[in-house]
Amino acid sequence: SSVELRLPFVDDRLVETVIGLRKHHRDSHKEPKYWLREALRPDLPPWILERRKRGFTPPTHEWHEAIYRRYAEELTDGYLVSQGLLSPVGVRELQNRNSRYHHLFFETLVLELWCRHFEHG
Repeated sequence: SSVELRLPFVDDRLVETVIGLRKHHRDSHKEPKYWLREALRPDLPPWILERRKRGFTPPTHEWHEAIYRRYAEELTDGYLVSQGLLSPVGVRELQNRNSRYHHLFFETLVLELWCRHFEHG
């Protein structure tokens, strides 16, 4: 996921408008995000519209650690184990930070929670 995936871009009307603008008004000679900047110009101060692009590194390691601390036990007796898709030994391997399989923990947890949602939903 990118920082570019922001809430305003979920609005399908905005996306359709921008696509329509770009089809009828060629903008390859304009600066990047020209239409967005012009649309927001009345509402944003110049120092925001004209600032240089900067990098952003999300704290994914900290996020994953917090998720692990909060949800690691969810796999122990979860849906995947109850359906025989994971064994208790396999779950312990995923939960073990020193295991060669620990890198699969996050993806497995997402699958566990997804399955639970659809099992009850």
